[in-house]
Amino acid sequence: MSNLGPYIPLVEAAKAAGGPEAFLAHVKAVGAAEAVRKQLGTGAAYGAGIALSFAVVAAMSYAEVRDFFAKREAAIARGDAEASDLHLRDTAGALDDEEAGPATS
Repeated sequence: MSNLGPYIPLVEAAKAAGGPEAFLAHVKAVGAAEAVRKQLGTGAAYGAGIALSFAVVAAMSYAEVRDFFAKREAAIARGDAEASDLHLRDTAGALDDEEAGPATS
């Protein structure tokens, strides 16, 4: 058996396992278990990253909305009618009815 070189440990392990079929079945089972463990770990890490991203975006959005309403309440308290106006302009640049001019058909 000394002529097998680097394969001697594999042959001995197969003999101890009860034959090559049993040895290969054991190797496949161990490999599958390790793959599942690695995939679960990777999936958990990605899931945690995505959840953290959503939490950061939600916190930033909440802060923006809170600041907007705080500024509006301060403007109302000062009596600044222009700043406390509930009307928000359309970001697409649409004009108010007063600024639009006469309607054309």
